[in-house]
Amino acid sequence: MSLTFSMVLDEAEGLAGLDRLTGALGDMTGFMDSVGSALVSGARERISTTSEAPDGSPWPASFRVREEGGKSLWQSGRLLDSVTARPAADHVLVGSNMIYAAVHQFGAVIRAKTAAGLSFGLADGSRH
Repeated sequence: MSLTFSMVLDEAEGLAGLDRLTGALGDMTGFMDSVGSALVSGARERISTTSEAPDGSPWPASFRVREEGGKSLWQSGRLLDSVTARPAADHVLVGSNMIYAAVHQFGAVIRAKTAAGLSFGLADGSRH
């Protein structure tokens, strides 16, 4: 099953129309559950099988994958297993409770308070 949904809204008018639509439809928890299931299934497939972004572009291999092999975003399977959906009457939340999931989704910047304050280990055992 494939589900694609795209919407472009003029901010005020579009949001008002969406509010009217959701008000007329009432409780959409069942529909949101189906949407969430499709989104979770797609995320899990990308992590476990395709290693592609939703737009079809390939993920770059991580440093660990380049050094040790395997797949990006897959080492223990915990990230894959943690992707869930929580439907409600007018929305669905899809995500993970793994602390590093947001870093993989949105990126992160690490800043040390001092130049000597940042040290990290690489897969080859060296420290930087």
